[in-house]
Amino acid sequence: AATPVSIGVVTSGGAGAGLTLNTSGLVAPGAITLTGNLALTLGTLPMGLNALNVAGNVTRGTGLITSTGTVTLNGGAVQAADFTSSTLTNLTIAPTAAITVTVTPPATTIGTVSLTSTGFAYTGTFATTALAATTLSVAAGTFNVALNAGGTVTTAVTFSNTGTLTIGAGFTFMGGAVAIAPSSKSVAGTIDATASALNFGTTGVTLTGATTFNGTSGAVTLGAVTGSFNLIIAGSGTDVIASASIGTGALDLTGMTGGTVTVSGNLTAAALTTAAAVYNIALNGGGTVTGAVTFSNTGTLTIGAGFTFTGGAVAI
Repeated sequence: AATPVSIGVVTSGGAGAGLTLNTSGLVAPGAITLTGNLALTLGTLPMGLNALNVAGNVTRGTGLITSTGTVTLNGGAVQAADFTSSTLTNLTIAPTAAITVTVTPPATTIGTVSLTSTGFAYTGTFATTALAATTLSVAAGTFNVALNAGGTVTTAVTFSNTGTLTIGAGFTFMGGAVAIAPSSKSVAGTIDATASALNFGTTGVTLTGATTFNGTSGAVTLGAVTGSFNLIIAGSGTDVIASASIGTGALDLTGMTGGTVTVSGNLTAAALTTAAAVYNIALNGGGTVTGAVTFSNTGTLTIGAGFTFTGGAVAI
């Protein structure tokens, strides 16, 4: 049998100094700090509770990391990290410059993912693979967050960053989400929660594709919505949209099973669709819908400031 190889504390010095893992049979090392790249060519890097800090890229052949401690990405130049097949307990994004850090997360659930405030307007992007985490912690800082490949976070999430928030392919916030601090939000796909609120109010929401918000019984709150795509509101919460200017898109309320949908400001859309279910609709800020509208909901209908139904309306 092969003799296990043990490495102790590793601190790389000098620009570009890194580490290549090209062997199997390692035993738990000490802490590792790299100013350069980590190449996971072959085998397992068993960090245990020891810290792993990488300033360069994390690339892989068939290698992987197992860590019950904290893995930190703290690059000063554009950084990409591929954690496919790895097992991580804590992942921290802490760049030392205004860079883009792109993470391919593992398929397994990460305990805590932390995006920290470092004083730099960086962008933390999760791409390629859906992000699965128990906790997603986003600090208050002028940095951007992009969740581009979907995913699930178990506990409630508060996006405290004052840069942008992008959700490119939907996301499940099981405990709900608050995203009122980001300067703008760009969304597409299905954004849902398990009986918990989805508060995307205060600042604007831009649709970059057809988008569904579903808090199940939790409330959905949206800031001013723009973008020529369908906006679908589903569930049975007390839902409020500040305003919606969605051009050729439709406001689709056919997924509502109860509760209330209120558009506080102006609504401009090509279509407004409803379903035969007991929920209320309030259009309080006027607006225009181009296509014919049939209000099939069996709750109440309120039109608070007039409205133009270009193709006519049926509300019987």
